[in-house]
Amino acid sequence: HAENLALYQMIAKNVGIRRARGRFILATNIDILFSDELAAFLGRQQLSENRMYRIDRHDAMSDVPAGAPIGEQLAYCRNHLIRVNRREGTFQVAPDGGPVMSANDVATVESGILPGEGWFSPEQFGPVGCFRWAQGSAEILLKQPPQGAALVVDLEPGPATGGRPLDLRIVSGAGGDLARVTIESRTRLRLSLPTLPESLWFRASGTFATVTSNPRTLCFRVFGLEWDTGVGAAPVVVEGPPRTEKALTAWRSLQYLIAKLADGGPLVPVTIPVSPRLRRLLKAYVEHRGLTGMILGRKREVAPPMASATLEVVEPVRAPEFLHTNGCGDFTLIARERWFDLRGYPEFDVFSMNIDSVLCFAAHYAGAREEVLAEPMRIYHIEHGSGSGWTPEGQKLLFERIAAKGIPILDNELVLEWGAQMRRLDSPMLFNHADWGLASLDLKETAPAGPQASRIDLDAAVIPSVRALAPELSEWSGLAQAGPEIEKGLLAAAASLTYTRPLTPYPGWRFDSDWDNPDMESRMRRFIWTYFHNLGKCESSLRMNWHRGLTVQVHLGNDLSRPLFVGGCIEPNEFAFLNSVLKEGMVFVDAGANEGLYSLFAARCVGPSGRVFSFEPSQRELDRLSCNIQLNSLDNVRAVQAALAETPGETELNIACSAHAGHNTLGRLIQQVQLLRTETVSVQTLDGFVAEAGLDRVDLVKLDVEGAERRVLEGSRRVLRKMRPTVLFEASEAALQGQGSSVPDLLEFLRSQEYSLLAFDSRSGRPVAANGEIRSDNMIAIPMERPEIFPKDCAAPSV
Repeated sequence: HAENLALYQMIAKNVGIRRARGRFILATNIDILFSDELAAFLGRQQLSENRMYRIDRHDAMSDVPAGAPIGEQLAYCRNHLIRVNRREGTFQVAPDGGPVMSANDVATVESGILPGEGWFSPEQFGPVGCFRWAQGSAEILLKQPPQGAALVVDLEPGPATGGRPLDLRIVSGAGGDLARVTIESRTRLRLSLPTLPESLWFRASGTFATVTSNPRTLCFRVFGLEWDTGVGAAPVVVEGPPRTEKALTAWRSLQYLIAKLADGGPLVPVTIPVSPRLRRLLKAYVEHRGLTGMILGRKREVAPPMASATLEVVEPVRAPEFLHTNGCGDFTLIARERWFDLRGYPEFDVFSMNIDSVLCFAAHYAGAREEVLAEPMRIYHIEHGSGSGWTPEGQKLLFERIAAKGIPILDNELVLEWGAQMRRLDSPMLFNHADWGLASLDLKETAPAGPQASRIDLDAAVIPSVRALAPELSEWSGLAQAGPEIEKGLLAAAASLTYTRPLTPYPGWRFDSDWDNPDMESRMRRFIWTYFHNLGKCESSLRMNWHRGLTVQVHLGNDLSRPLFVGGCIEPNEFAFLNSVLKEGMVFVDAGANEGLYSLFAARCVGPSGRVFSFEPSQRELDRLSCNIQLNSLDNVRAVQAALAETPGETELNIACSAHAGHNTLGRLIQQVQLLRTETVSVQTLDGFVAEAGLDRVDLVKLDVEGAERRVLEGSRRVLRKMRPTVLFEASEAALQGQGSSVPDLLEFLRSQEYSLLAFDSRSGRPVAANGEIRSDNMIAIPMERPEIFPKDCAAPSV
């Protein structure tokens, strides 16, 4: 049907699933927005590989402001809702998401009677009219009932009772029992109380089961809910429908049966509801051998049961478990290996309708049990043209359009039969061959512009050398083959390649100094780092030995690990300087600690009698900092989750994408760095913190706060004046301008505090006086009155 079906949606999704590299894969669509609460849940990385995650879909009006910030788009969706798609069905809702009665429903729109939890969506059946099925427990919300009115409920038992009478408890929303009734057939229940509660629960007692291939448990159904202002004789009255109504319903049912037999073809399935009372009547008719026997009182003789062995009759499984398949194509989240075990969605040559439901049943019975994510987590679906996708209103138009093109649609009844078969076997049904997802085709991949850095060319010539380093890579055929095992093997190879350059100055060091090193081990390290960078797998961690007996955990693919893992060093001139000036017992302040390299190094230099205070506001970087502190059992380091600035309080921190982790800023991100999210963070001044902590000395402050250096120093005036620490600081014009400052402004402030300025010499890698045009990316400020701080092997500045 390719000539009439432009997109085979499920095969297209399989193409993506087959090539996806994440531990979990979410199948969704382009017209879906995620709520902040859902994004936060996913960000906590607490998903289980034994779950299939589903969620209710909320349909929003079509005028979502596409060009507005995501917060405004979500706010629009929250207050412009049309309907919600739950496990139990698709329901119209008020714009704010509250329940409503449909125009054709069991109560009038103006009655103030609303469906709560436990109801299925309204249905229409010719001779019966409109009704709603209910599960074992169903809620009715009562909004401003008329004074002295009684609630009248027209209801009957459902097929889930197995023909037995239905025992109902009527409970107030607060939990108190109001009444207990037993219903055998269609009944009018009149509930009259001095004060009606805001909500009522109808709770059925007993064991219930489905009797058809439909997995819904239909305990009872309601035909009408209305107010009665007449005076009742008792609080609860149960009565059958009038005889005229019974006769009319019977006549309509007969007409329906005649029409069905006339138009249904040679074999017509007919479902006949049988109440307990009717069942007893029919049983008596059979036992008395017809109407004459009933009149004369004759009974048919029944032979006594044989004394043979009894056979246990096992009730066949007729229906699958009641899974949330409503709108499942918009959100199905499963572990990658589960997708691969199931071979993705069935690749049928039909329209996509209901194929996603088959996958849900297969995943559930393969061991990925369904878990429905609860409020306030939501997905919002943006409404589009009627008939272009499935909606209750557009279903007829959609099906007509598909039928006109001769494209078949997978019948939902067949899907339920397959689900029942999977339930009987407790095993999935697989429909695809091993080449699912067009695995045999070499499809070009294009990286969209997004939060990760651009791709870097891979040096494929080193693959044989890399493959020899790890058993997991023995079957690796090259770049086209990817997946968790390959990544595990590359991490193992990386661990064997780690290298730390000796702790000495590195004249002219730059961020990419060792990137083009032709040495084979350097090329292999560059290949591995680039592999994870291009994948966007910048969370993949590796432990490596470092200076002073430290172990550091780095994350391959991000900026920090690039020079550290590939070249064996990062900012080597700065660390050589610290190694010469930090002494036992000193106090070191690390502002913008990131993953903690400066904090760890300083902790070793100042020893057990010294102290290190590491300020890091970002939760992601703080977690990594804390991990590195624990990894080295450093008791003299205190991690503080706060930013330093000129005034205390709270502010928004812009979190950079994973590839550029560490570029988080209180101002603008620099041009090549993409924003991942924002976090509300605590802000302290260094003066305030030092006073609160009771410190009597601060010896060295390292500032790398992405443009907030001037702001931090403004909040450190007392510390600078009284404790006179050395300051190692970043001097980036672009970052400083993003927060209303500049390099000249920063340097002038330090000079006004009577500090001398030094830069790292490009020829020696050592500090020299920053006179005139001599500057460097990182600089040093030392108190003018304390030249002894200056390293002895460097030329001291003039005072």
